[in-house]
Amino acid sequence: MYNTVADIPAVDPDKIMARQNDFTDLCVYTALSELVLPMIADFGNENNSERQKMGYYTGKADSLLTELITAGDWYDFDGDSTIESTEKSPGQVNLKRVR
Repeated sequence: MYNTVADIPAVDPDKIMARQNDFTDLCVYTALSELVLPMIADFGNENNSERQKMGYYTGKADSLLTELITAGDWYDFDGDSTIESTEKSPGQVNLKRVR
């Protein structure tokens, strides 16, 4: 349906029609790994359980995001409240964090 990055519209959260629970899980995993656990982690101790949990939740978030993007079956591009087969657009992902 879309051929280039310039053709892809901005993501509208109201058009996420399917897999809403997966997006909630993704938000929770990301919040735990990047906000909550770093607040209480002891970075002076390599074996700190919070640091290990941060790695676990980062991995969960990355794998779930990859799954969602690869599936491409959750977004209503035309906004008609249904996801037709022509709107299902499997994607590819190369996850890299840039800070």
